[in-house]
Amino acid sequence: MHPDSEVDRLKDLLQQHLTEFYQAVETQAERSVVVRLFDKVINDSNRLFQQEERYLRRNWSPDIESHRQRHKALLGLAAHVRIHLELAGKDAAQPALLFAEEWLEQHLRGVDQPFLSVAA
Repeated sequence: MHPDSEVDRLKDLLQQHLTEFYQAVETQAERSVVVRLFDKVINDSNRLFQQEERYLRRNWSPDIESHRQRHKALLGLAAHVRIHLELAGKDAAQPALLFAEEWLEQHLRGVDQPFLSVAA
């Protein structure tokens, strides 16, 4: 893996934004701060998904469409979590945190990890 690759840079940025998001939720930061950080996490994830999908297309992966649909579903769920977070504020912070930990990170570290390691 080349240290200057776009995938590595995006993974590092995502980790930074996840840490900031988790800290904001734990310290009960203002709603606007939590929403802004959640947006950064989702944007970083989307950019990683796009990099991975480009890699899968270039390498003629037979699972590209089903995998792309998983990404689309995750981003759709993230949009719903974000709306709830924006409207409900602190009451929605824990569900947003669980989404990031249980759905998003698990997908990136589980299913996507082999692709992201090779694509870097």
